[in-house]
Amino acid sequence: MSPVLDMGYMVYGGARKSGRLERLPGFATAVLDNHDLRPGEILIIVSNSGKNQGPVDMALYAKEKGLKVIAVTSMQHSTAVSSEHPSGKKLYEIADLVIDNGSPLGDACVELAPDVPKVGPLSTVACAIVLNCIVCETAAELHARGITPPIAISGNVPGGQSANSEAVLAWADVLERIKWR
Repeated sequence: MSPVLDMGYMVYGGARKSGRLERLPGFATAVLDNHDLRPGEILIIVSNSGKNQGPVDMALYAKEKGLKVIAVTSMQHSTAVSSEHPSGKKLYEIADLVIDNGSPLGDACVELAPDVPKVGPLSTVACAIVLNCIVCETAAELHARGITPPIAISGNVPGGQSANSEAVLAWADVLERIKWR
């Protein structure tokens, strides 16, 4: 697993900035160009609405490069809004597999009063659960095939740090290829 993280897309750079970059043509493909993407690999794209330029560009670019695309999105939200991508497509329409995160339109669930916008977004928590389930199922599948997956364990349990060091050494060639650039 190699995270495709960019500070511009992350809220750490500011919510307004990340929102603008998600709508900026070409930004998503520039982010992906910094990674060693290979045909047959899988790219998981998380976007609650799935309507903006960035996630759609990523999905189209990944498909062009021969990757499989998994979308983690809110189908309730995505099917209720229009695409902002020039193609008119939304993420779920491009992906090979769509996982609905179950979040409502607007991604908030707690109503304080009828005249106040809802609070309590669900998509971040739902996506964290979905991604961790994918990791668990992948590890289980590898184990079933007789492959010992590189599982990081808590460094705060007896033997944890040495077990993690051994896993890094066993998978050094793969980890070297996917290191952040």
